[in-house]
Amino acid sequence: MSNVLQTIPSPMKIRDELEQMVLADLLGPVGGEEEEIDEPSVRDRYLVGMLAPKWQELSPEEFDELPQGGSGSVEDGTTDSTSLTTTTMSPSSFGMTFCVDLEAKALQVTAKWGHYRRDHSATLTTKTGDKKLIWKRSHRVGVSAPIPLKPGRINWTPDADFPEVQVQGLIRKRDHFWSVTLFLVNGQQEPKRLRDTAWVFQPELSVQSPDGQPIFHSRPQQRDPGKSDPVTFAEEQEMAMLYRHQVEFGVGHGVSVHVDCFEGDCNRAVRLSTKVVPTYEVPRTTPPT
Repeated sequence: MSNVLQTIPSPMKIRDELEQMVLADLLGPVGGEEEEIDEPSVRDRYLVGMLAPKWQELSPEEFDELPQGGSGSVEDGTTDSTSLTTTTMSPSSFGMTFCVDLEAKALQVTAKWGHYRRDHSATLTTKTGDKKLIWKRSHRVGVSAPIPLKPGRINWTPDADFPEVQVQGLIRKRDHFWSVTLFLVNGQQEPKRLRDTAWVFQPELSVQSPDGQPIFHSRPQQRDPGKSDPVTFAEEQEMAMLYRHQVEFGVGHGVSVHVDCFEGDCNRAVRLSTKVVPTYEVPRTTPPT
């Protein structure tokens, strides 16, 4: 009996496993880095974490109607449509802005994503015994050479097989730190057939020092009181006091930013990375008795 009890996972472990299962189902790849998807479209399989090809538009016909709670009546009138009525643009890039110590000399950037191509399955077959056509994933990873910290633009191609998927950015020198902005950009053109081949799935962008040192600087939050409304400034000062132990190292653009602290010290960071689905551990609170 004791051996059985020892094999029962803790509630924390069960929660973590459930979180990973949900994340894999929404973002992917649920079948691993070289997974096969037996569905008409990869975009129908995963719901988040996609960068569209350049100038990609979504027409209203591509969105389904959401179910209504009831039907219209004479008194209430007809129910409104839940689908979009105009053409919208799909995001083809995301990124982050962060601060780096002036003493730092260089940055190293890593870009990852999944590319899906139409191919014959290694395991699935049709009713006639032929190999089935599926979507096959290939894992793409690019690690840059050290990028010198000096004012100017950044243009880097992580994978030579995909020259139109680029990391673009800008480095600016401030009084006490370097301000750096990086974007992962999908500049591919969407083909008329096999459209998913031009989409970027499960993208991730990360940055660190080439020698692994904690070079990231907390973002400045102070404002000039003379340039803001007194009530707003007072509220910002109060919030800064309440959250004085919460350090912000970067801000995401179309995505969240995850911070890897330096040896448990969250006032210093060694690595910043994008997270399509962010998580946060809410501390337990016990009401006073």
